Amino acid sequence: MLKTGFRIPGKNVNIFTKTANDKRFAVLTPKRLGNAVKRNKMKRLIREIYRVHPEWFDGMKVVVFVKRYNPHFFILESEIRKLVTRI
Repeated sequence: MLKTGFRIPGKNVNIFTKTANDKRFAVLTPKRLGNAVKRNKMKRLIREIYRVHPEWFDGMKVVVFVKRYNPHFFILESEIRKLVTRI
């Protein structure tokens, strides 16, 4: 998926997408991001964005790769919205 899909780079996250009949969603956080608390915080925030706005990801398989630690929900939400509109 990461090699065959479409990559959209952002400041805090990269989004990899591929069109599909079923919806799939995953969040990847590398260890260089920080300790387990920071990695899990980022996963929870991005999953919450997906839960609140599932229409942004209709008809796609999506992998969100976190590049930087940013614990602010609204900043991440606006960045992901901008990246998804570029698809």
